[in-house]
Amino acid sequence: MRLTPVVIVRGIQFGLVMILLKESILFMRLDFALAFISVVLILFLMRNRFLPSALAVFSLGLALVFISNPNISVKVGFYLPSIYVPRLQDFSLSLLSVVFAQLVLTFSNAILATCLAVNERFPGRRFREESLALNMGLMNTFLPFIGSVPMCHGAGGFASQYFFGGRICGAMIMEGVFEIVLTLFLADSVTVIFKSFPYQ
Repeated sequence: MRLTPVVIVRGIQFGLVMILLKESILFMRLDFALAFISVVLILFLMRNRFLPSALAVFSLGLALVFISNPNISVKVGFYLPSIYVPRLQDFSLSLLSVVFAQLVLTFSNAILATCLAVNERFPGRRFREESLALNMGLMNTFLPFIGSVPMCHGAGGFASQYFFGGRICGAMIMEGVFEIVLTLFLADSVTVIFKSFPYQ
């Protein structure tokens, strides 16, 4: 942030908001009634500490999955991730299709904009850009060997979690534990369910 003016980071955040807003409107047009119900749920439960609005909307979508697809069965098992050793052509393909295309956005949105958003909302705990970059670097160095796609934190993800009430480390721990359980015991079912999930 010492070398990048705050106004540049604000511009990045604003551009991301416009992109997400455009995509949201396109999804909402697919089923306006469902989108309206979801928005009403979010507004009604926005300050509810016992039933977060995001959880309510997710539960609505999950219910619609099983109502519209009654043949979906939930298969419980134990699924350990397999070790994947990248080939040389994987590196060349990734560099061209992911790394170079994502590099600028990663530095701007996933590091600079995220740190600015976090430090504004939690001024008592200064978050350094170097720490976030190191965290993402280590994460994306090791996780691909068990089949993970490249991941970042992102200002948009942080803003949505903060908006929906995830403001303590416990929220992130609960989310992580929940996702690990789904991966280890419900991997096949989760894939089918998410493919059928309403986009609104």
